[in-house]
Amino acid sequence: MSASFATLTIGQAPRSDIMPLLSAYLPESSTTHIGLLDGLTADQVAARYAPQPGEKRLVTRLLDGSQVTLAAARVEQGLQQKIHELEQRGCEVILLLCTGEFGHLQAEQALLLEPDRIIPPLIAAIVSQHRVGIVVPVAEQINEQAGKWQQLATPPCFALPAPIWPTRRGWNRRPTPCSSRGPRWWCWIVLAITSGTGTFCRPGWIFRYCCPTYWSPSWRQS
Repeated sequence: MSASFATLTIGQAPRSDIMPLLSAYLPESSTTHIGLLDGLTADQVAARYAPQPGEKRLVTRLLDGSQVTLAAARVEQGLQQKIHELEQRGCEVILLLCTGEFGHLQAEQALLLEPDRIIPPLIAAIVSQHRVGIVVPVAEQINEQAGKWQQLATPPCFALPAPIWPTRRGWNRRPTPCSSRGPRWWCWIVLAITSGTGTFCRPGWIFRYCCPTYWSPSWRQS
């Protein structure tokens, strides 16, 4: 029996942060997980997808936890090829696990779910006039995200998360200074766009996990 539902990430599958949620609701026999970078080494990823100066960038992680930066235009080309392959395998629904903006992705028969087309209008409807705090993986994406969220009634604030990397004892974090434009304590909802996917929670307690310096008095006054 071929899988009718597929997840497609710009990194490598399976996504350990997403799998527990999907496994709780989707039968394993009808679900498949595909990554654009599946089977590639870090050197191969760099050779194919490393961005040139001025190119729009996307950030994701490999299975070993290492972070890689990719050229968005080449990622879109690769994703389109993966979509065609999944349709040929009989997939009826394809969920893209990336909040990046892609203007030309399309599926001929399958239902393609793109978070970028769903999350911004959803958040705008939820928050109304309230301020939104947005956590992005790298500082270079702040300007790109600023344009993406223009439909919000109140301009959002931005911050960077603490880096996370694998160790022998599990995952570890190192606090890093937040962007000067980072989310303030009065943000009503926080949207975390990290490692290629998005999640949101209310109220701003997510800062305790993503942004250790949030609780610094000097930072709150910035």
